[in-house]
Amino acid sequence: MRFLPLIAPFEVASSSVDTGITNNGGLKIVGDLFSASLESSSLRTGSSFVYLHGLKSVRASVKSDALRDKVVGELPCCSVTRFDFRGHGDSCGDLKTADFTLTGLLSDCSSVLNEIDRMNNNPQRYILVGSSLGGFVACWMACLYPERVAGLVLLAPGIGLKESWQQLINKRTGEIEIPSDWVSDGFIRISSNFLKDFDHRYFNTNSETKLSSAGVLALRLANTMKRIGRVIPIYCAHGDKDDVLDWRISERFIATLREEMSNDTHFIFDRVTNGDHRLADDVHDIYDKAINMFTINKLLKDQDKLQF
Repeated sequence: MRFLPLIAPFEVASSSVDTGITNNGGLKIVGDLFSASLESSSLRTGSSFVYLHGLKSVRASVKSDALRDKVVGELPCCSVTRFDFRGHGDSCGDLKTADFTLTGLLSDCSSVLNEIDRMNNNPQRYILVGSSLGGFVACWMACLYPERVAGLVLLAPGIGLKESWQQLINKRTGEIEIPSDWVSDGFIRISSNFLKDFDHRYFNTNSETKLSSAGVLALRLANTMKRIGRVIPIYCAHGDKDDVLDWRISERFIATLREEMSNDTHFIFDRVTNGDHRLADDVHDIYDKAINMFTINKLLKDQDKLQF
């Protein structure tokens, strides 16, 4: 018989201007929290996984369903939350407006984490599971708000999207046009303000001008972990048949973290043989291996509790 977890739908307001962790004003962000029990005392004892979807995807998907079934079905003290980023699914916003930026997406995620804290009546760190664009956001959450992040699971993460999107700007419209088989006219169009915001707020520093955006991210994440005196374990899976994002960028990203942190056990790269960008056929095995890594590294105790 299929396990049916309990569900707590929620809506939060996300700032459209600042990266500050706030629920004051802004866009409506819609999500769901799944748990074997919706009693806050039960949620407090286990780790919380939060799923961050990719561009033009939504919170309900093969990958988020698999995460829900795996975690809530097999780790009864844990919970899974998923939500729609601005401009996606049931949340408000538009991909073509100026506030569809990394700044805005970080605000969406931060607002959701605050809402989970409120529902659980207990601030905590979260295991962020990010797919494609969601992996990009998850990594920057760990850089900027490490006190909120316990670990990362990255699924074909878009950590190098800056360079690829720069090549896709339509000079006539000023929009970024991303080829996609999932939309009727073959292109996902977003505001070029995404890249302007990223360059201005997160990338453009003199010491990093010769590095790729993925290289900058790896070094900043390593420096963050050194500063806080705590490793944030990362399991990164990327298919070697991905025709959207280059798996070798993810491999180099993890290799840089290993080198910078002198640590091979907390940073794992999983090259998925014949895996495509979606990884839908491989995600169950990926989650098994990621949870096993977190258990070995004592992020999960007895496969159901976070260690702080």
